[in-house]
Amino acid sequence: MSVGIAALYDAQGVVSGFLTILDDVTERNLMEEALREREILRVELEKERELNELKTRFVSMVSHEYRNPLATILITSNALRDYIDRMNPPQVLERLDRIRDQVAHMTRLMEEVLDIAKLEAGAVQFAPAPLDLDVLCREVVDEFRSVASAASRLEYTRTGAFTAANVDAHLMRQVLTNLLSNALKYSPPESQVQVHLARNGHTAVLRVTDRGIGIPEADQPRLFAPFHRARNVGEISGTGLGLAIVKRAVELHGGAITCESGVDAGTTFTVTLPFVLEASTGADQLP
Repeated sequence: MSVGIAALYDAQGVVSGFLTILDDVTERNLMEEALREREILRVELEKERELNELKTRFVSMVSHEYRNPLATILITSNALRDYIDRMNPPQVLERLDRIRDQVAHMTRLMEEVLDIAKLEAGAVQFAPAPLDLDVLCREVVDEFRSVASAASRLEYTRTGAFTAANVDAHLMRQVLTNLLSNALKYSPPESQVQVHLARNGHTAVLRVTDRGIGIPEADQPRLFAPFHRARNVGEISGTGLGLAIVKRAVELHGGAITCESGVDAGTTFTVTLPFVLEASTGADQLP
């Protein structure tokens, strides 16, 4: 119940009385409370729906990405057990290497799951320190170039100098590794992947461009959601965690990541990092 009092005046402007207004707000308060409870319920249901969807994508990823390596390990180990006496040393080593490669693949999958879990829970130790971003980019590009299938596909260019950029080296390596891995994996084996690092005032801008299968427009709003994969990836292996890890890592640095893509038209990811950098100019290109 709310009470309001208003003065009443006569023709000469003298107070002649008072008007008391009583307003029963019980019904209005009940309606407002009901609306608040409805909104809380809607938010909770939305969170539950997102959680259930996340669980479904996780189960789908595990059943697909772990089943194949486990099947390969089982078949190969059975072959070794049953026919090792008929194999020469190179044949034995070939099968042992196959098992090792599948174990390494499963280990990487598990590490990605653990990484995103830590990032989501805020349990990652963020330790920025002065680092030359150009040096880091060159190192990661060279690591990819050491693999024969990617040796001639990567082109790296740099504009400006990046000494004393305040970044977490481990997280930035993850960002670069995931972006380059995706660019190579989702584009034709003969196509080029371009990596460009530039300085814009006190901002570092990293762009990774491929000429691959692209990302359907319908998938782009959920591109950075954990375990989400675009509908056109087909049988290409993947967990749907790489971009989620990249986004969390970039945001920890106070940066942002955007994507421009079209089906069969390639993709460009742009990472912007607002770091204070030492003044320098120039441009060069890796041989």
